[in-house]
Amino acid sequence: MELEKLAERIWEIASDPKVKSEGIQQIALGIQTLVQEINEGKVPRDWAKGVSEALGAFEELADATPLPPQKISGLDRFVASFIQESQKRMAGLSLSINGVFDSDNQEAVRLSAEHLHAIRGGAAMLELRDIARLAGALEKCIVSYGKAKDLASPTRPILRAFAVLKSTIENPDEAVDALVDDVIEELELAIKQLKTRHDEFRRDQTSTDTRVLEQRILVVDDVSTIASSIGFILTELDIPVDVANSGSEALEKLRKGAYSLVISDVSMPDMDGYELVKAMKADEMLEDVPIILLTQLDSEEDRARGLAAGADDFLIKGSIGGGELVARVSDLLVDAPYVPTRAESRRSVLIVEDTETIAASIAFVLSEGPYDIEIAHNGRDALRKIALRDFDLIISDIEMPAMTGLELLKTLKESPRTKDIPFVVLTSRSSGANAQEAIRLGATRFLVKGEVGAEKLLGLVNEVLEV
Repeated sequence: MELEKLAERIWEIASDPKVKSEGIQQIALGIQTLVQEINEGKVPRDWAKGVSEALGAFEELADATPLPPQKISGLDRFVASFIQESQKRMAGLSLSINGVFDSDNQEAVRLSAEHLHAIRGGAAMLELRDIARLAGALEKCIVSYGKAKDLASPTRPILRAFAVLKSTIENPDEAVDALVDDVIEELELAIKQLKTRHDEFRRDQTSTDTRVLEQRILVVDDVSTIASSIGFILTELDIPVDVANSGSEALEKLRKGAYSLVISDVSMPDMDGYELVKAMKADEMLEDVPIILLTQLDSEEDRARGLAAGADDFLIKGSIGGGELVARVSDLLVDAPYVPTRAESRRSVLIVEDTETIAASIAFVLSEGPYDIEIAHNGRDALRKIALRDFDLIISDIEMPAMTGLELLKTLKESPRTKDIPFVVLTSRSSGANAQEAIRLGATRFLVKGEVGAEKLLGLVNEVLEV
């Protein structure tokens, strides 16, 4: 039989030590098995002709010019790995998402959010925009429903989003933007409805005069520059922010004064973030205060440890810009407790500085006092903010784009509404001409940045505002 001879020939080639081809060996074994099946009557003999024709076609293919090997880029490898991991996450999500609609749903909500958080983070890093947007919106909707307790569940948008996300992960190149946008719009509408109904429920449950209540955040980090940067990011929420430089100091502040939310670093001496979470959850007075843990590294093990300790969220420090931290804090503040307004009379201070790190450092120094701080990036930005509200003090740099500090000072002193606001110039330019011009225009003080320490600056502000 021709096949038997062909099998013998292929096996000779496969046995050649120079060849070393597993594929040829498998072909030889396959043909030998086929011959045996034909002889035993298991396979019709006319199949042999088809096999011979197929091998002939293979011979023609072998004579053709070989195609160059496909090169797989490093990004493609990461994407392929992400898709594989995301499919595992979706399998876990398919189990937990049904439990979201049960009355006792908190564990299902936590697991579902954990899966979606991981998918969203990986997709955002690899710029898989549709997957990141879908996973983020679905996570937010599920978490919102988890907080809504007994309110009607958004079953349709959640299950529809799950199906579209699954399909998009399996075929990311075939995602339809219009469909993704439609699903996200439906999820956002569901989130808005949940929040509206939840706010109505909360108002019905309390008769407390909200004028004596506020929400207040405690930031915990042993590196003062990082703490001040976090405080700067949160200024757009217009919520008072206090700072503690260690876990033990945070506990002391929490026990002396009430807070709505805590944002804590993980790695700190004395008491780390995990220990702080455990201490808060073990205290009847603090166990309901939500806490976000921040870390330098994206470790699944660290995240699991933080959530197991009782943290409400876990973020990488590198991702807190771009609105991520503000979005997470805003979500948690929906259900966070209101606390009594502090008894001291608070003063409003506007910092006008075009260098964000310097503005954040000044804000951090003043956060030790009874000051609500707002930041403007140049003189023109400051005028817009001053038009919207009154300030008790303005601290301004001189050299800034759009409008300089001296131009801002001149404009404010010419207006009856703003001419009496104390104006402190804080600049790196120590020229006598600048100082004389500032005092001539009506500046309260002229300070040089390198010559004024934190304690002196806070003392001077206290003196000017008679605090």
